[in-house]
Amino acid sequence: MTENVDLRDRTVVAILEGAAKAYREKGEGASMGDVAHYAGVGRATLYRYFPNRDSLLLKLHEVAFKDLGEELRLLSFEGVSLQEALSRIARSIISLARRHSIVLSNIENDTNKVLAKEAISPTIKSLIADRFAKGEIDGTLNPEMISYYLWGLLGISNKLVSADIISPEDAAALVARIFVNGVIA
Repeated sequence: MTENVDLRDRTVVAILEGAAKAYREKGEGASMGDVAHYAGVGRATLYRYFPNRDSLLLKLHEVAFKDLGEELRLLSFEGVSLQEALSRIARSIISLARRHSIVLSNIENDTNKVLAKEAISPTIKSLIADRFAKGEIDGTLNPEMISYYLWGLLGISNKLVSADIISPEDAAALVARIFVNGVIA
């Protein structure tokens, strides 16, 4: 029985990796056949695990944002400037966007907004609260509003990177610089 569970897990991973690659290379028009091809599985196998495109996309989004949340939780901000901390967050988010382009292109979907918020907000809110407490952020500003402004900058930077207007590294640095220069005490 353990072999079947392990095989199932490997198949799901292959399908999700194939889906990420198909959507990255073919855009939102990638078909389930494209996903099966990139995953190295038959269409019947793909449909056995994911009966339709929506179920596949939901799982792809869940996994991508779970991975992002874990990555963000592992970031260390001790001993670094607010600008460097924000740059690290932005690099992680932009990296997700490049690996899973379909995920952030569908961010307006309510389910995806919830998944993104659950993955990203704890790290952002914790960092902002910590830096408020240390007096690095203007105490007259509202921490919740600051989080929303940061979300906006991150969203714009992802669009600029997706359109090949700016490199991921430059986008992350720019988000951090613009944000910090606007909130420093």
